[in-house]
Amino acid sequence: KIYKPSGEITVRKERIVTPHNFLPERVVSYDFKIGILDDGFSGIGEGNFFSQGYVAGGITGNITLKAGAACFSGEQKVHYFSSVYARIKKRYLMDIYVSPGIKYGFGMEGCYPEGHNWKISYTRFPDERLLNLRLFKEELFAGFLLPFNFLNIKSGLRMSYRKKRFRKGTGSDFSGSIFARLRRITLRADYRGRFNTCSGSESYADGYAVAYVSYIFPGVHSVPFIVRGSMLNAKVAYDPVFCNLNSAGIRFSRALSGRGRFHIDFDYTFPSHSLSLHALINIYLNKFRILSVFRKMNDNYLSRQNICGSIASLSAGGEKVLWSESEQAGCAGVSVIMFVDSNENGKYDENEEIVPADAFRINRSADIKLTTEGILHIGRLVSYQSYNARIIQSEMQDPLLAPLKSSFSFIADPNRFKLIKIPLYRTGVIEGRVILQEEGLSRPAGGLKLIIEAVGNDVKKIINTFSDGSFYAMGILPGRYLLKIDKEQLDHLDLAGSPEIREIEIKACADGDFHTDINFILSHKSNPVKRERND
Repeated sequence: KIYKPSGEITVRKERIVTPHNFLPERVVSYDFKIGILDDGFSGIGEGNFFSQGYVAGGITGNITLKAGAACFSGEQKVHYFSSVYARIKKRYLMDIYVSPGIKYGFGMEGCYPEGHNWKISYTRFPDERLLNLRLFKEELFAGFLLPFNFLNIKSGLRMSYRKKRFRKGTGSDFSGSIFARLRRITLRADYRGRFNTCSGSESYADGYAVAYVSYIFPGVHSVPFIVRGSMLNAKVAYDPVFCNLNSAGIRFSRALSGRGRFHIDFDYTFPSHSLSLHALINIYLNKFRILSVFRKMNDNYLSRQNICGSIASLSAGGEKVLWSESEQAGCAGVSVIMFVDSNENGKYDENEEIVPADAFRINRSADIKLTTEGILHIGRLVSYQSYNARIIQSEMQDPLLAPLKSSFSFIADPNRFKLIKIPLYRTGVIEGRVILQEEGLSRPAGGLKLIIEAVGNDVKKIINTFSDGSFYAMGILPGRYLLKIDKEQLDHLDLAGSPEIREIEIKACADGDFHTDINFILSHKSNPVKRERND
């Protein structure tokens, strides 16, 4: 939203699409893997030696190139492949894939700010090789998503079609979905169908249609406690090929005081005339999770009780282990210590004060725990992933404390908690006066704009002088700054400052760096001599 001075509000919608296969400009990534195939499902290629590698690079912000090679011991041949990913006018994405003699592909999709999107792709397989396990000859896909409002009801339509050609036949897959939401009621209908033809045999067709309806109960006190904030779902499945009902079911789901969830399902299958019951309770505690499951179908039943949790070793703080109700093995984590660097050596010493690190943020979701000592433990990060971190100054418990750098990045190490120590310093204070000299007299200059600009970045702060000509600014981060009076104001008043610019440096000190007696002297500019022009 853009708020104009006239009070008008302009709403501008823009959908930002960043596909995972795009790389920033002049960024190169590579990958290499080697191993032995172990395909227990189909058995194709099992026991074969496999190796693959590629290099990708961002040519521009809108074009990424990728090239690589793969080798299977079962074929005794190196297969090369390359691809191009391009973004066109911010809304359209295009990709081209080429593997000579094996696979050729082309795709195009469009994404729009309102949520509409479409996609088409075509793939051709010249030969039946190990890389083409589904034994396709050609494959065509087209689909779209169309959100819309009907009588102020948020609705949408999604459809897709896939055409496949095999060596001895063809196959067609169709899917469609329509949905609508009216306040607390959500309606949805899905359909999936398939039709295959094969030379020398009969055609095959099947389909599946499901209708859903759900209702979310309000969380207000006037609603009975047993259903307050809960969800009720119902569904009916229909077989369009045999023209009969397949199943029907109902589910009741409810949160348990914010520490877990409970749901119970009743399903009835019409062909077998069987009724099934499924109940689940999932409770999250501070150190572990309790999962209780009960299932019953006809005369058979199953009961299961699980207690899940994990322990991670910590290298910082009084707590040497970190308990979690989720799995931590194979994940990464960081421990953040923010402290007041009282001896200004840039290192954490035992006698230095720890500041609670609740103002520390990263750009991904994770498990976060702040200990009583003020140490922040962030778990379940992706190993070898780069994370952007920042410290929000406004959320610091002491607003006069600040780090040397408020944002940085780090790479999460696997199976360990990386220790990040952030020294904090008292922010600086700038104080001074602006005096106007005219006709041999000095008087304060109030209401002037004083601009404080950081050297080397875009940080800028504007303050006004008080009626007595003084100015005061606090919370200035360590660094070099330029101070100057707004030139437009001086030109309008026909004034000149002395000096025009003053440079100061706020040093990183535990007690803060104070700069006082920063004065500016203003005087009227001398009028230029006007000369008459002789025509």
